[in-house]
Amino acid sequence: MSVTAVITTGTVDIDYPDRRIRRQQDDLDEISQTFQRSTGGLLQPGAAFPNASGYFITESTETLEVPGHFVYDVRGVGTAGGVLELPGDEQENDEGFDDASRTFITTNRNQVLIGQAMPGTNAMRCVSVRRQKHPRTDTHWILTASYRGVLRGVKEPKVRWTSSGREISKEALINNFPSGWNDPRRSQILWPRQGCTISYVSLSVPNVAVPQQTGGSPHPQAPFVYTPNVSGPASEFVWQWPNGWVLLGMDVDILPSTTIAYVTENWVFNDRAVIG
Repeated sequence: MSVTAVITTGTVDIDYPDRRIRRQQDDLDEISQTFQRSTGGLLQPGAAFPNASGYFITESTETLEVPGHFVYDVRGVGTAGGVLELPGDEQENDEGFDDASRTFITTNRNQVLIGQAMPGTNAMRCVSVRRQKHPRTDTHWILTASYRGVLRGVKEPKVRWTSSGREISKEALINNFPSGWNDPRRSQILWPRQGCTISYVSLSVPNVAVPQQTGGSPHPQAPFVYTPNVSGPASEFVWQWPNGWVLLGMDVDILPSTTIAYVTENWVFNDRAVIG
């Protein structure tokens, strides 16, 4: 039996100059390289790729060339910047907050948290995060973040006008309505009731006491409010305060970690006096 003699000289640990990196726009980059080491069982999947910050080993083929000389064919994935941000979508709404989404691939599962600003603007804030492991490596997470806020500045308020009425019956009533009467009669009238809802996004949280009385209309496009002109004993009327346009209620939805708020104001027109 003949034995092959093996003579080795120089350094055993060698990083071969055959590194290849395949860069991708919508996923992690791929990297491959050949290494020689004096020990087996090294360069395992999940370990950091040698001398390549941000990259991790996903596959390693170990070959014993000669005793004390192990050759590794190593492949991995990663990104030089540590975090890969993928293109997302944006939706501007004529009412309420705007919406957007972004996807990140990163080794840090807490790279994105509720309340954090969307990259590029402080007016959009994270309201939900979906986390899942990357299908090709346990070292990376795919984070899908949903954002809400203001994409391009404050938009025009959304205004809704409402009109209703309530029936009032009286045994003896004199009214001066158009086509009305001037002598006491058993009467039934429909008393008008105007309302208004104003919704808008504000960059600061409103601090308004409710109810609040205004001297004019809550909005420049307010419709004409007809105030009936009636007469009779004071005991026949109910006097109302506050009166005119009155802010009855306010709903405020504040974005996390900001003063940006979606506000809904509820207004009603109260006559100074109504038939009781």
